[in-house]
Amino acid sequence: MNSKVPIGKLKLQDLWLHNLGVSFTMLAISRAMPRELRPEEDQIILAGMLHDIGYLALAYLDPKRSDELHAAMEASPDTPALEIEQAMLDICHDELGAELARQWKLPEDIVEILHYHHTPDAAPEQLLTRMICIAEKIQPSLGMAEYVNPNVDDAEWEILGIAPEDAEAVIAQAQEDSELALQFAVDVA
Repeated sequence: MNSKVPIGKLKLQDLWLHNLGVSFTMLAISRAMPRELRPEEDQIILAGMLHDIGYLALAYLDPKRSDELHAAMEASPDTPALEIEQAMLDICHDELGAELARQWKLPEDIVEILHYHHTPDAAPEQLLTRMICIAEKIQPSLGMAEYVNPNVDDAEWEILGIAPEDAEAVIAQAQEDSELALQFAVDVA
């Protein structure tokens, strides 16, 4: 890949703000988890910041198809992103991101997290993938036009060791933390 910033429908600032918001949402979720289940904070931040890197890779590799994808996602805001990608592309952003991570020789657990962040039940390492999946569900408006089903069921919380009756407080804290992080990022930029 060259170092030229892609021009098109993928808005880099929106991508990074989305990833930052997801990272801080994951941190809030982790604080509600039992200590023995919590992933390390550096893993949380790395996974959150890279989880949608496949969109950036697509913008570099095939700007025209990237633009078509983002136009389709904007035109169908209530259709899951993966459904649109599967209909339009040979490879989805999660697979593309995982392949990029593999090429960068990132640890296999990060490769798996990027690959399965929309399908955590299929993931060998489920905690971080589940955390990303939940973070995207409870923070749907963080920059990207990437629709995911916003419903988090009780079993998803329980996998993380969080009682479903505590979910509302966790969501409120996650939204507050991510909003503060995003505001700080915008102010610094």
